[in-house]
Amino acid sequence: MMLRWFETASVRSFAAEVCEDYSRLRKSVQLRQDSKEKRSQRTAKLVAKVREFEGSEKLNFFRRAIFLQELRSGLSASGAGDDEVSEFVNSVMMSPLT
Repeated sequence: MMLRWFETASVRSFAAEVCEDYSRLRKSVQLRQDSKEKRSQRTAKLVAKVREFEGSEKLNFFRRAIFLQELRSGLSASGAGDDEVSEFVNSVMMSPLT
């Protein structure tokens, strides 16, 4: 039981998946020149996907912290600006811990 508490492979792989999805979303929004409202709707869908994962994996504080760290570094590496990264990570952080 205690080993599951420290297992982070699934969290790291999901964070990488979310970073890829967010990068595709950014490119799509730029190509289509979508409105801010449309971008917010798409971002909300991605946050909902994160919430679903958190619920199914029952993330504890340690695994959630690793997820957020991986998410922040992955988004920064993909070329997102610091403000944009902070905004998205904050929206994920505000989701309830289940």
